[in-house]
Amino acid sequence: WNPAGASMIEGVDLMWSNRQYIADIDINYGAVAARVGDFGVVGFSAKVLSMDDELVRTVELPEGTGATFSSSFVVFGPTFARTLTDRVSLGVTSNIIYEKIAEQAATGVALDVGVQYNHGWQNLTFGLVFKNLVGTKMTYDGPGFDQDAETGDDPNSLPHTTRTRSAAFEIPSYVQMGASYKLIQQAKNSVDVSGTFQSNNFSEDEWRVG
Repeated sequence: WNPAGASMIEGVDLMWSNRQYIADIDINYGAVAARVGDFGVVGFSAKVLSMDDELVRTVELPEGTGATFSSSFVVFGPTFARTLTDRVSLGVTSNIIYEKIAEQAATGVALDVGVQYNHGWQNLTFGLVFKNLVGTKMTYDGPGFDQDAETGDDPNSLPHTTRTRSAAFEIPSYVQMGASYKLIQQAKNSVDVSGTFQSNNFSEDEWRVG
């Protein structure tokens, strides 16, 4: 969530997860990060959302034409993080985004920037991250936008194919501000309290407490 957190990694860290979601949707996530001496931490992550093939339905054949189509959503890219001082860390992730529905696809690039501050008392830590802070607009394109058209009323004229244009859309961005505090620390037990405020540009703001 906050690329600045990767600055705490020592050596090499690997992570992989799979989530079976509703409607036969799979979410796979994988990441690897390694410390490169005093330079900082370099990582790479990928998230893939996929689903089973769906039937192609039309007005004339609402139960399906016999053909199928697939959809997928992929986000991948590198991360760089380093500790600026003994209490302040900075991290940056470049997200390459690819969306595909049937034969139509869209691509984009967005940047995440995060910072963490460790107060030092009871491991009190503050975090701030800008998700998709800077990014390109995305536009769908593909054969599905082709339309066959006649060239007027002349029966001898040949039909031609035109391609309609999809409107460009902005990648959603948001800002997260959070803090965590170690309330109790014992030999085998600990109690941590954390909270996050998230401000979204396309939806209502959110509060989270853990």
